[in-house]
Amino acid sequence: MRVADYTIDAADPRWKRFEKLVARIVATLSSNAVVTYDDKIPGKLSGVLRQIDVSIRTAKADQPQLIIVQCRDYAKLLDVNDVGEFSSVVQDVGASKGVMVSVLGYAETAKHYAGNLNIDVMRMIDAENTMWAEYFGLEPVTFRQVVHAPTLLVHRSLELSFTFQSSQFRPRFSMPYNPYEGELLHVDGSPAGTALDLVGDMWAEEAIPHQPLNALLKIEFAEPVFFAIDKSRTPICRLLLYAKVVERMYHGQWPVAQMTGLANDLDRTITARAFTLSPLDFDQVRANWNHVTADEAHQLQATVRLFSAGAWDTNESVRLPTVTEIRSVTEAEFAAADSVCEAQSGRQGLSSATDEGTSRGR
Repeated sequence: MRVADYTIDAADPRWKRFEKLVARIVATLSSNAVVTYDDKIPGKLSGVLRQIDVSIRTAKADQPQLIIVQCRDYAKLLDVNDVGEFSSVVQDVGASKGVMVSVLGYAETAKHYAGNLNIDVMRMIDAENTMWAEYFGLEPVTFRQVVHAPTLLVHRSLELSFTFQSSQFRPRFSMPYNPYEGELLHVDGSPAGTALDLVGDMWAEEAIPHQPLNALLKIEFAEPVFFAIDKSRTPICRLLLYAKVVERMYHGQWPVAQMTGLANDLDRTITARAFTLSPLDFDQVRANWNHVTADEAHQLQATVRLFSAGAWDTNESVRLPTVTEIRSVTEAEFAAADSVCEAQSGRQGLSSATDEGTSRGR
């Protein structure tokens, strides 16, 4: 790729700064092309040299292509006369296509006319305002563009219900009021986290699939653990889990933090080499974005499609119980309170604590 010198000089008038900024963007976006600023091309119809703000020479199917770009720093919307004048230049130099770039934009009649003439009408997009600062020079920056990416967010969360099983309940067994948040201990007395820590770790590692799910799961421990509050030291050898993965879809506008490119006012697209999105606050998404169904989502235009999974903070300073098996079970197995833990022997007891997901769903 070759480009002419478009370094902005402090003495450049503002219209020339705008032309150079557009040339820089075009050169960035036009890979494998020859981009020239302030080109001179002989007119085939007029027989005179025509000044072209930016030219792009490339090939399509081995056929040479010439695209010419006209930059207009007018303090008004461009109208049909501006489009018609540029169209005559496109025809005169035999360009394959013409592109107009305006600071403020175009009248609706000008857009319609340009569309019929195969001329793209564009505006410069500068979400960071760095290039606009060059454009204004010593003047205060008066353009502040807010650019958004239409986004479809598919969020999957886990709703839970717990059942603990023990090989043998001892006299005076004590269970926390909220068992899913009760601290557990290993045989040697070291911390084993909570049931929520364990399930959160399995969810993060996708041992519990991040797909719509409604299942009963049996989770076997390699060694028993104990509730810290339980002075009788009743061994817990199994966790039964009702797991429901719920999918919700949200459609909204995700703010773009960094992007420089060209916006096409005809098809309402933006061409840019790359862009950086702002941090996304899921609480704001739930509060302000539209909640849509799967059928509605198929009809939506989305620049970004994002999948997310609910999560919660876990205690990374603890050694979680080692899980030897996770498998789906039937309702009969789930309800069998008198079954024997495979790794234990003795009379089976059952304690249950449920969290139906409205407050603990993740």
